[in-house]
Amino acid sequence: MRDVSKSKIPFKKDSKVSVSEVKNYLNIFIEEYRNITSTDLPESVCEMFPFWQYPVRVIAAITPSNVYVFISRDGNPSENQIEVNDESRQHRLGKIMDALADRTEEVARVLGVKSAISCWFKEARKDSFDDSTARLDAFSQVKSHYEALAAKKQIEPRKFADVELPEYTPPLSFLSNHMESDELKCRIERMLESAKREIMIAGWLDTSLLNLLTKKHKEGVLIRIVTKVPGKESPQPTRTAYTQLVGIARVRRNNLQHFRVIVCDSKEVLVTSSDLTTHSLTQNFEAGVWRAIPIAVQRAIELFETVWRHKETKDVNEEMERAKPS
Repeated sequence: MRDVSKSKIPFKKDSKVSVSEVKNYLNIFIEEYRNITSTDLPESVCEMFPFWQYPVRVIAAITPSNVYVFISRDGNPSENQIEVNDESRQHRLGKIMDALADRTEEVARVLGVKSAISCWFKEARKDSFDDSTARLDAFSQVKSHYEALAAKKQIEPRKFADVELPEYTPPLSFLSNHMESDELKCRIERMLESAKREIMIAGWLDTSLLNLLTKKHKEGVLIRIVTKVPGKESPQPTRTAYTQLVGIARVRRNNLQHFRVIVCDSKEVLVTSSDLTTHSLTQNFEAGVWRAIPIAVQRAIELFETVWRHKETKDVNEEMERAKPS
């Protein structure tokens, strides 16, 4: 149960959250809880988390002052079910006076909830149930359940001590570079820096990130790049990078390739207008969308692999090796 203020006051009717807003919040909450868990924790740990994978009933009640949420397996649902009730659907909810006290048990009786895996309540304000709040609340629940498992010693400390829940970032971010912001550049650098297994890059590169990529190569990270052959009119840093990258990465070229994508560790993807060049990262107006949703990451990987294996794709490492004087 979450800690809430003991001094609540009823809200004006037009400031109270609606059934549709609560339902949208709960859809995002469940999806995000499972995404954070599966992305940031080992599978052996994930399996111990409440409502991580199996279908659940999510039952909510909007009372005069609060919203109560119960996550339950009552009835053994075969798929996720989200039910949101207010006084128009269950008139007894309108008579629950809970401005100053938690009425969870009373609400559960009204809704017929027999058992709950997890439950909480929060003030029924519109601004408490937007998309970003749903994601932050999911993150808070993951942390709470993680700490509870540790306290009960259901996970041995040596198995989870090195697993850190990162500072929360929503699974979808719109990023841009312009005169007042370098958030896109910062996200690219953060993605590359945090990679531990594999980096996939599609697009133009110059020497601006060469040192960082060299560092990751020395750490044992596999780097694969799909790009084009720079022409004589291309900036010198781009032509220099093209020849130097083969020493730290597997590089292939395809003149039909036009998209700009970065995938790291099969966990996160950035689709962007920006090349990995000084001009794009520090001067141009550029934009990109970052996601940490498995289906989005998988689609990006599939596209990358399609170009990587395409019949017109050439292996730059092999071409450079053949071009060496005998």
